[in-house]
Amino acid sequence: HAAPGPGASNRLPPRFTAHVARCDRDGRPGRQVGSYPGLHARAWHDVEGSPLARAPEAAADEIAAEFRRLASASLVDEGEQIARTGRWRVAYLVSPDGSPGAAAFHCPATMAVLAAHRAETQGAGVAYFSCLDPHTKVAQHRGPTNTRLRCHLGLEVPPGCGLRVAGEQRTWQPGRALLFDDSFMHEVWNDSARRRVVLIVDVWHPDLAPREIELLTWFHGTPDAGPRVEARRTPPSPASGEEPE
Repeated sequence: HAAPGPGASNRLPPRFTAHVARCDRDGRPGRQVGSYPGLHARAWHDVEGSPLARAPEAAADEIAAEFRRLASASLVDEGEQIARTGRWRVAYLVSPDGSPGAAAFHCPATMAVLAAHRAETQGAGVAYFSCLDPHTKVAQHRGPTNTRLRCHLGLEVPPGCGLRVAGEQRTWQPGRALLFDDSFMHEVWNDSARRRVVLIVDVWHPDLAPREIELLTWFHGTPDAGPRVEARRTPPSPASGEEPE
């Protein structure tokens, strides 16, 4: 794209302009999205208002069957620096860099659900199966940004499992989704003698406009992918027929 002419910054969404200014002022590395201005901040969100959160429920039996068919080698220890007791393993469908994960090829029904909701998920973060072994607890932690929500679909949920987000405790149910803002402090546990398995999918915050999502993806890349090394380019132009904000 050509460099923007005089006044071009006025054609960017005001919230995005403020976000870029804050990133530059704070010296924040490219992929550290942090807090984006103007988004409604609440820990738990209504599943009914998210087509992506409802879609896995409709395919829950197929998704659970695909997970059970995965080879145990597909599950690897979760690698973030989050305190835990016991063992927490994952199988990526969408990797932190946005590429297909090791489990993607083996899970066509699950990937079809994600593909049908690309506008809600692409660039928002990751998608993976999360397995807590018996007697495992993951300590309080928070995600890197408020620009995404995190959807959990219960697949294998023994008694004695739960999660707490911003002090409010809930639990999973097989075939049912939960939707929360993981930039709030949260913790999870499995006090049972059986594994707990959920599908986790990141989805863009519903307050973000499509143009903001496009610009955030351009500016930061995928939030979970680590430091960005390429130089920032000229902002992408709005799609044909889209009015600048």
